[in-house]
Amino acid sequence: MGENIRSASGILRTKYGGLSRFKEQFAQQQINAEIAEVLRDARRDSGLSLTELADMVGTTQALIERIEEDNCQGQLPDITKKVAAALGKTLTTRFFPKEITLS
Repeated sequence: MGENIRSASGILRTKYGGLSRFKEQFAQQQINAEIAEVLRDARRDSGLSLTELADMVGTTQALIERIEEDNCQGQLPDITKKVAAALGKTLTTRFFPKEITLS
């Protein structure tokens, strides 16, 4: 398979396009996981089933489930606003200072 996969940096280069791209993907995945958890908790706290929330939002139960499982690529920003509105919540996004720097 070649020299690229014999070291950690080779694996990162081959699979992710390098360390900086890996860090970007990892950071985005952390954000998506947090959003998924917050939405799942809000739905449960509201006493709604996946299907009930999907009907309120105008989407499918499968999409709500994918969001809650952190398996929803590309549709997150649009649908999260609708979910927040259906739950009677306000969706906010905040920026925080970096606490750790990966090198």
